[in-house]
Amino acid sequence: MLRLWTAFPEGWLIAFALMAGSNCIAQTFPSSRPATNAINIICIGDSITECKGIPDRDRNGSPAVLARLLAEQMPGTTIYLANAGISGTTTADWSGPNGLLVKVAEPKVKKLLAEHPDGQLVFSIMLGTNDSAN
Repeated sequence: MLRLWTAFPEGWLIAFALMAGSNCIAQTFPSSRPATNAINIICIGDSITECKGIPDRDRNGSPAVLARLLAEQMPGTTIYLANAGISGTTTADWSGPNGLLVKVAEPKVKKLLAEHPDGQLVFSIMLGTNDSAN
């Protein structure tokens, strides 16, 4: 069973995977040295994560920059990235049993883990910017 969400009354969202195991095109950021380790990163968030207005966002968006920097700083590690950012979303949109964490992120997590089962799973969460608008 994959459990990815826990919502608290204050509106905070903590994402975690208890067990590892869609339609997502994951990006690969290979190491400059022969790879002996892998990290699967799933980026969850709003427009800042989606990077919709960034030219060549698959290369210049913040998730891609993060993955590239990690690959450069961790020789021998290949980074696999899935960006689940959706512009305009709030913390509430991602939480709950019918939230985007289950509908959008979980399939991407399952795909990353199926393709790279030995890779460590890491979540990057950037939410809250749109929360104040509600």
